[in-house]
Amino acid sequence: MKYVKPSMIQCYICSVITDFALSFGTIPYVLFPTMSGQPLGILSYLGIDIKSQTLLIIELLIGVACSIIGILENRFTCITRPRSSLKNHIIIYTLNGVYSNIILYFVFTNCPEQQSARQIVLYQLLPSDLPSHFYTDPLFVVSLNSFQVGMAILAIYVVLFVECIFFALGTTYKLYLQHNNTNLSSNTRKMQNKFFILICIQCSIPITVLAIPVCYVIISCSTSYFNQALNNLAFILFSFHGILTSISIILIHPAYREAQSLKKFCLMTIASKNNSWSYFNTPEFLVTSLHILTIIAIPIHLLGFYCVFFKTPPKMRYVKSSMIQCFLSGAVLDFAFSFGTIPYALLPTLSGHFLGVLSDLGMSQKSQVILIIELILIVGCSLIGILENRFTCITNRRSRFKNNFLIYLFNGSFLSFLVYLTFSNCPEQEEARRIVLYEILPPNLPAHFYTDPIFVISLQNDQIATTMMISFLYTFITCCGFVFGTFYKLYYLEKNRNLSKITKKMMIKFFILICIQCSIPLTVLAFPISYIAFSCSTLYFNQALNNLIFIIFSFHGILTTLSIICIHTEYRRVVFSIFKPPKTRVQSVFT
Repeated sequence: MKYVKPSMIQCYICSVITDFALSFGTIPYVLFPTMSGQPLGILSYLGIDIKSQTLLIIELLIGVACSIIGILENRFTCITRPRSSLKNHIIIYTLNGVYSNIILYFVFTNCPEQQSARQIVLYQLLPSDLPSHFYTDPLFVVSLNSFQVGMAILAIYVVLFVECIFFALGTTYKLYLQHNNTNLSSNTRKMQNKFFILICIQCSIPITVLAIPVCYVIISCSTSYFNQALNNLAFILFSFHGILTSISIILIHPAYREAQSLKKFCLMTIASKNNSWSYFNTPEFLVTSLHILTIIAIPIHLLGFYCVFFKTPPKMRYVKSSMIQCFLSGAVLDFAFSFGTIPYALLPTLSGHFLGVLSDLGMSQKSQVILIIELILIVGCSLIGILENRFTCITNRRSRFKNNFLIYLFNGSFLSFLVYLTFSNCPEQEEARRIVLYEILPPNLPAHFYTDPIFVISLQNDQIATTMMISFLYTFITCCGFVFGTFYKLYYLEKNRNLSKITKKMMIKFFILICIQCSIPLTVLAFPISYIAFSCSTLYFNQALNNLIFIIFSFHGILTTLSIICIHTEYRRVVFSIFKPPKTRVQSVFT
């Protein structure tokens, strides 16, 4: 790992410094949607002005993004042009730094006059029922044009994100075609594929943690939505990413795990005869984990069922049907994964067998495969349905049921047609099992692999991976279309309809809650689907990761139900009323 060590050090140092700067040095108390706030950290006590602290935090966040690009660029350069790795590294860091600082220079050189800007923020932009300390705190206003600052920061991160995608896809392409273009052995190529997957997992953690608060900031600034609790939560997530980055670096890479003896204390493995097959690779680990998830999920889903079906208030009646569909699809998929089927998949081959109760009841493996994929597509359709419901309720309430029915019919037909094309040409199973076990998978497999009733969906990985990505991208793009369409309508409601500001703010707040609720299953499902596509394209085999991604699939239903309960105020009150201890009456007795 000597070639990636400098980039790894940069990523680690940037994350640690940003972590301490946010959680100890500055502690920003920001008042989104206005670009104002105050720092509460130790740097304020040391006399550093607020403008410098603001610039410091933004520079550190950009440094984290640049360090992630540096790791991916390092892998790309080491595979394509090893001799010019240092030169390319310096050029890319310089260009990213110059580009980002030019944009920041134009933003921070035009700060408004603070006294009048504070008056505008407190008495015109923010709500009138603010706590008294807001009017005495030393607020610093970066700009009165939130859209300008938001677009500047977005422009920086979009460019950096595109660079990450470019280097990741470029490296994947080179690794996938390397056996045709170079004289590397198959073992060397597998080691490079495995190491690159570990790097991608490591880099995805800070990107994901940073993406959630960044998206909230953009939504808040574009819709003038104010919620100080969510503002604080966004910066807590910002601060938490450094811890996750350090833990991921230590746990993901075997060299660090062995150096810190974490394998002994945190990753207790039961080795096989050749000491290379751990307990995490076995069917027993998958079955035990999913059964534990089932036990945890039952009371959570029952509570969600009670809240959604019986405690939905009248003001949410238009979205109740879509909420029920979203809840039921998530819960059914949850139980199908963790109890009904329990798929033990052998990626990168599209094969495996089922360990759940449906196999004991005699259901064919092909039917179970189609059942799972159809349930995943139904979850996607339910997410589209709840966002379409909000869009239709705002634009044209009279055609709400008609639009909902037509969109469900079209999405279901289109996605089911893709599934039919994929599973109508399953290969002859005896010959397909022989190819999978003796030609595609590694030779040192446990004995149970050769006796398990493995079902092979297809020997053409590209076809299945393409179908999955088309389905996921179609669902994601459709959701984004309804989200942006609804935000556009909400933003221009003042001009087009005679609604009060309070009503408009309530509609914006409710739609933001719906977006947060829908983003959870999309985010949880995105990681396993991305890994499946990557594993199939690079022929990377790791049974422990195969088990882990299906555990993540099963976990998304619990998160969906918890998000429905926790995000919406009405359901939270119901839960608090159930678990709140009864008040005891104290009676005085006079004698």
